Amino acid sequence: MRIGQGWSLAIAKRIADRLLARAENRDGGLQWTASETIRGTYPPRSELKPVEWGMYRGNAGIALFLTETARLSGRDDLLEAARRALVHAHSLHREEVGDGFRQGLHAGSAGLIHATGIWLGIENDSSFQGFVDETLAALDRTELESLPHDLIAGAAGTIIGLLSTLPHLDHPLMEAASIRLGDYLVKAARVEHTGISWEGGGVRAANLCGLAHGAAGIAWPLLELFQLTGRESFRLAAEEALEYEQTWYDPEVKNWADLRNGELARMRSQGRLAELPGMLDRGEELPAYRLRYMSAWCHGAPGIGMVRARAFEVTRGEEHRRLAAAALSEYLAVDDSEGLGSHSVCHGSIGNLLCVHATAQMLGLAVKVADIAARAKEIALRAEHRETGWIPGGFDRGVYDPSMMLGETGVGLALLGFEHRVASAVFPDCGLSTRSASVHDADSVLERIAAEAFPRTRAAIGDTRWSAVVAKAGLTGGRAISARVGEAIDLELDRDRPGELDAYRREGCVRELQRAGFDRSVPLLLQQLPVQVHGSARYVRSPWVRVERAERPFLACFDGDDRAELRPLGEGAASLIECLETPDSLDGLAAQFADGAEVDRDSIVRWVAAQLRELLVAGFVLAVEVRAAVGDPLDPRIRRGVWKAGNRTAVAHPRTVQVEQKNES
Repeated sequence: MRIGQGWSLAIAKRIADRLLARAENRDGGLQWTASETIRGTYPPRSELKPVEWGMYRGNAGIALFLTETARLSGRDDLLEAARRALVHAHSLHREEVGDGFRQGLHAGSAGLIHATGIWLGIENDSSFQGFVDETLAALDRTELESLPHDLIAGAAGTIIGLLSTLPHLDHPLMEAASIRLGDYLVKAARVEHTGISWEGGGVRAANLCGLAHGAAGIAWPLLELFQLTGRESFRLAAEEALEYEQTWYDPEVKNWADLRNGELARMRSQGRLAELPGMLDRGEELPAYRLRYMSAWCHGAPGIGMVRARAFEVTRGEEHRRLAAAALSEYLAVDDSEGLGSHSVCHGSIGNLLCVHATAQMLGLAVKVADIAARAKEIALRAEHRETGWIPGGFDRGVYDPSMMLGETGVGLALLGFEHRVASAVFPDCGLSTRSASVHDADSVLERIAAEAFPRTRAAIGDTRWSAVVAKAGLTGGRAISARVGEAIDLELDRDRPGELDAYRREGCVRELQRAGFDRSVPLLLQQLPVQVHGSARYVRSPWVRVERAERPFLACFDGDDRAELRPLGEGAASLIECLETPDSLDGLAAQFADGAEVDRDSIVRWVAAQLRELLVAGFVLAVEVRAAVGDPLDPRIRRGVWKAGNRTAVAHPRTVQVEQKNES
């Protein structure tokens, strides 16, 4: 082994010595103890428990750090400790997973394969090779149905774990399994108003952004598969994932929204979900999602910017470079000298610096690379010599944590990365610097996204003209598929056929609603519907108000004389109308929330329905053709009045009916 040197290796060796001093013998292997939060406790409590087998908080991550420190230092005792850590990890994996395979890089079997493969790149061990063979065989037998999708514990993480192991341990099943999982991810994607996303991530307002559980973490392995195979379907799916994520980017904050519902997630971790049905029955508001931003490897700009930099390397897209550079600059303006509450690589200062260091390297910014490394050194030297030492990323900050993503082995491996080329749990190098010849197989992805984004329009214009629309959209590039298809539809529509125009406009309303994120969370939906009362007037937001020669949604204000004034406004309550028109969508809306929060489905349906009735009483405006008023499909008991002013027409509920309806409901 080649011997390394420098400040980072000196710190890594001290961390390794502490590990050896705290190790416990276990059936020929080594194990460690760490603090772990007890699920269902409120206020939260923690307890000391043996670490598990995985990369995130287990022996696989510890072994990876020990292997790389041994390689750089030439210390055989550390390499032997790494071997024994893997022996125990393999044993725990067999006990827990049996002859199966658990998806994911940090919480899955691929992370343990990766740590084992890095060790086998230095030493031979037939039992380790046997573990890799049997675990990959289990993956080969796995049915690709309803698998989790994300990087931490899903198919995306498995792909990265396998591809980053290939340069160290060639195995015939690794490449084939990665491609099969990539095809699964493309097929499992949800078509959004813009781009595609994936389900997962617990209680959320919309499908997540970010590296750990969101779009960036799935776009990344698809980009690597494009490098490996040259298949355009992987590149297109990755680009569409990043297009979706970009809809949640705030240019003022220079960050992407963290879409997790933190309060509901805390209630679940504290074992308090049983309180929610009672809250619904009493008419109380559920914990609402509030827009927030996190800046870490797992969620936010450091991790997302790193994926954008990789996208720039792979596609040479200038927008990727611009966003990666913005994320880099924004983070470097932050004072992270005190660890941002933690030094961990998952959501602490060292992990963030490693992200922006990798970003600067991929963008070719040599000066920034050196500056970031110097900043990491300053923080590391100051932190290590404080009385409290490193600040771990777990709940119990005062307890020693040896783990990779939350504790000091992760810090140690990250610090080595500022001076040396080492394996990484944060952004493993898949070794794919050149790409195979392009394989033009993107038509299926294009056609699927187009069809799911505009189903009504497709039915209205017919198969022949729809094929022409998709063909036109395929000839343009650089933007989300939905935008390209929308422009092609606009050119193809026959304005003399009201059915075509109505279908396209209706889908435009729904897409604007989706863009606002209202269709993803019952509390988000209901608590942000502004039915505002000002004196005798009621204001209701609705993108279903249509005004001739105007495409913007409008606000309808009803006064006591049954007159309405239209004012330009943003997206709003169209999903409620959609729910009343099609009961299945109300049921589906409840199911989306119930699946995440384990709340009684019928209680949610009753609660939503009650809210809908109140909003109808307040006076909704339904989208209609401006040339004619149509009957009200929502409630035949409500009479309609038509108000005209100049070239504008709106359908309004007479205010005198509102009191009657309120009494009836």
